[in-house]
Amino acid sequence: MTTAAIKKEIAALEAQKKLLTRLRALRMEVNDLRIQSLGSTDDARVITALSAEVCRQFNLDQAMLLGKSRERSVIVPRFALNWLAYHVAKLNLSAIARVLGCDHGTVSNAIKGCQDMMDTRDDFRATMTTLKQRCQPRVVIIESAPSVPLDPSVL
Repeated sequence: MTTAAIKKEIAALEAQKKLLTRLRALRMEVNDLRIQSLGSTDDARVITALSAEVCRQFNLDQAMLLGKSRERSVIVPRFALNWLAYHVAKLNLSAIARVLGCDHGTVSNAIKGCQDMMDTRDDFRATMTTLKQRCQPRVVIIESAPSVPLDPSVL
């Protein structure tokens, strides 16, 4: 490979990196706006807190978790979020769907998918047990807090 070809490839990769960095920043901005517009409801506050824990556990940013990606690396954490919202926060399917921007059937399928993975994979069951223990205190704190718009920077 010639020096000119290497420099050309470096320039192309740097341009791609710049675009991907901008895309990620825009996704985060959109997610912040979504949180701000939904943040005054208790259901949204609870799901936002749960999503922060899920993102921490699965090393994922909230924009990806709350986005529309169908990649397995995103679907499994999204299943976990739905399961936690239903079983830990005790939200109904419609409330979860409303906050996440989907329909109640999607939420139901996600909860069932999560439960199936917990029933068949010991490692995933252990992960969900850990998440449930970490999320329970956060849900109690949020439910007892006064209803004010959520500041995502505190997560």
